[in-house]
Amino acid sequence: MKSTIFSIIGIFLLTMSPVAQTWEQTNGPYGGSIFCLAVNASGDIFAGTWTRGIYRSTDNGVSWEFANDGLTRSFIPALAINADGDIFAGTYGGGVFRSTNNGDSWEPINSGLPDLWVWDFVIDSNGYIFAGVDVGSVYRSTDNGDTWEWLGSDFAGLNVKVLAINAGGDIFAGVWFSDGGWQGDVYRSTDDGNSWEQIDGGLINRPVRSLAINSDGDIFAGTWDEGVFRSTDNGDSWAGINTGLANLDVYALAINAAGEIFAGTYRSSSEDGGIFRSSNNGDSWEPINIGLADKKVRSIVMNPDGEIISGTMSGAYLSTDNGDNWEEKSNGMTGTDVSALTVNSGGDIFAGAWGTVFRSTDYGDSWEKLNNGLNYATVEAIAINSDGDIFAGAYFLNVYGGGVYLSTDNGDSWQPVNSGLSGSGIRDLAINSAGDIFAGTTDGDVFRSSNNGTSWELKNNGLPSYSIYALAINGDGHIFAMEGPSGIYRSTDNGDSWQWFNNNLFTGFGTSLAINEVGDIFASAFYDRVYRSIDNGESWEPVDNGLALGRSYTLAIDAGGAIFAGTESDYGVYRSLNNGASWTLLNNNLTCNTVYALASGDTEYIFAATDQGVFRMLNYVCGDANGDGTANVGDAVHLINYVFKGGPAPEQLEAGDPNCDGEINVGDAVYMINNTFMGGPAPCDPGGDGQPDC
Repeated sequence: MKSTIFSIIGIFLLTMSPVAQTWEQTNGPYGGSIFCLAVNASGDIFAGTWTRGIYRSTDNGVSWEFANDGLTRSFIPALAINADGDIFAGTYGGGVFRSTNNGDSWEPINSGLPDLWVWDFVIDSNGYIFAGVDVGSVYRSTDNGDTWEWLGSDFAGLNVKVLAINAGGDIFAGVWFSDGGWQGDVYRSTDDGNSWEQIDGGLINRPVRSLAINSDGDIFAGTWDEGVFRSTDNGDSWAGINTGLANLDVYALAINAAGEIFAGTYRSSSEDGGIFRSSNNGDSWEPINIGLADKKVRSIVMNPDGEIISGTMSGAYLSTDNGDNWEEKSNGMTGTDVSALTVNSGGDIFAGAWGTVFRSTDYGDSWEKLNNGLNYATVEAIAINSDGDIFAGAYFLNVYGGGVYLSTDNGDSWQPVNSGLSGSGIRDLAINSAGDIFAGTTDGDVFRSSNNGTSWELKNNGLPSYSIYALAINGDGHIFAMEGPSGIYRSTDNGDSWQWFNNNLFTGFGTSLAINEVGDIFASAFYDRVYRSIDNGESWEPVDNGLALGRSYTLAIDAGGAIFAGTESDYGVYRSLNNGASWTLLNNNLTCNTVYALASGDTEYIFAATDQGVFRMLNYVCGDANGDGTANVGDAVHLINYVFKGGPAPEQLEAGDPNCDGEINVGDAVYMINNTFMGGPAPCDPGGDGQPDC
């Protein structure tokens, strides 16, 4: 009877199908840097982004999908749609692309267009397309983009950033130029672009970011740090109209059917940025930001129903009540650049990005944006102390809301804690066992706070003035700082003094530091390799067997001592299970371009912060059925006991399939015995090529 029961168990186990060790994109954080927007007559919305090409929404922003087939560039500064529904995309470096099937596919159309950095389009009533480019010109196409002709003799040395056209066909070009600093003007053409005249009365040397024209022909120009200007005489003269406009960096302008003007500002803190509305032709403005979590606004458009869509640095927002309230509409946008990542003791994940911190309490199945009190700078570092207080370090200290922020309620709210801090911004944070916090800055300074961020003191004795790229603290409280091109510095007195240690270490810019439980230190550098020190930084040796050389790595060590190295340019993530002696590439389904940070915490996953949101992978050692952290004959015994004797299942079910046949059975035990005693293929590498097959 007993034998029969075990046979039944064994038969059942033979049919179990574990999931392969592979990366999957978590459900976010959704968003991304939206540079431009366009809406067709059917209400389909197209969003051009900084790094992810074009997204399309056919349900008014409820969901988004990529529309990139045929595009060869991912930075899209310009979109326009003609009366036939053909879409034109201006790229940075790839010229103009056209889609005649609602974005399903794109073709390059650059005949006669040598200047491939395209900033804006405008289309006149004849269907003629005008393109403003980066190197000082306007081009015109009279055949739907098939060919282009140069109209730029009047724009020598100027960058044409924005275009607009009035009901009479007059074209207006907002330009930038550099003369010891960015300046700008407006030009006008009354003959289809054949000739242009400078029209800057009252608008001299102000870089123009946006243009809009109302039904009466009044022209509005949004400028860099000078607010909005209005011309009521077709551009001959201009006057500033900034009453109530608390932020003067106006990146976007749009006008609805009722003549109300909407201004999107960009250089914003949470107090004074966002979107402003004028109901009196610009004479006064009011902020309309309820629900607008990101107040760095690059684009504003109206759909056929008059609803407003805004594109920000972190996603899209929709207003159905003329701007009184906003709702984020970024579901499906996987373009968030996540630059910082950490996991707290409860398994909550915190991801730092442009202008915000995201939190997931379900291992990435869902994310929420946490920027209550968090101003709009790039969050480069996140650290959590033993009490669960969270510290976020951001760029641009005292400008655009940078510095250090503290949350004592798991990220629900934030407060700046910058007393005593100085410099351009924070690159890294580290906290020792006593709760002292260390902040490394872009100016090469290290600051210490011994009172939970209430105040900071400079601790630079022995440090040069290069940017601090990484901080790490070992079990003895020794602090290691990776500083610019000069290498590693160590402090054994809690930051009061620093000593240089670079014996056999790289000479390039350092990128990352990680320290394991026994105090071994791992360091990486830009376009170099990974190094290890087993003597507290006194000497270093390269440990890069299996790594792609000449890459930039970010390093992390999990609770079991496995080391992970993430890199850029499609190289992905490597793992070492032997303290850096050798590395294995773990790239299955990792579709991002760059890995900025890695974290695991006390979870079953390893998480990767990338240029496409956060990815996760079940973190186990293939073949390690008994969960002791190594794959050996003991795991074969565990599998035999499981299959034939009804013993415990593998600690991580997926780890029990080293032969990659999709089932856990006696074949896996035989595979492990062959690997251990006969030199057979490594677990999960039946092909024997050194890369996991499952």
